[in-house]
Amino acid sequence: TEKLHGMVQKCANTTADCNELNFLQKKLECCGADTYEDYYKWSSFNYSVPTSCCRKENCNTPPQGTNETIADEIIYTKGCSTKTTDMLEKYFSWIFVGTIIVVVLQVLGLVATCIMLFRSRETPYLSLDSQGG
Repeated sequence: TEKLHGMVQKCANTTADCNELNFLQKKLECCGADTYEDYYKWSSFNYSVPTSCCRKENCNTPPQGTNETIADEIIYTKGCSTKTTDMLEKYFSWIFVGTIIVVVLQVLGLVATCIMLFRSRETPYLSLDSQGG
């Protein structure tokens, strides 16, 4: 989250190189690191949020101190760090189950390889020449 705070702080004062943050905010439907008010806190000149925080195209930024319920109708008010944490928690169980399945398949493959190796030593192979053919 420290990197996210740094990105928001940088983008609050300049529009240069904010493509990654804008993409993240649009995709996750979030604004700022902890809340949309991060832009007001860190901006030195422009006290507004980027358009990637808007729910609809080219919205007017609600003034600082606007009731969050009213602001939520215009922009995304939830911070991106909260959204990413929620997303990870949501998919963590699936990631864990997938990892367990891969580990089990690897162990089964190892056991099958060992069985084949030991069985190949049990069966003597005769060459075609030794059959007297």
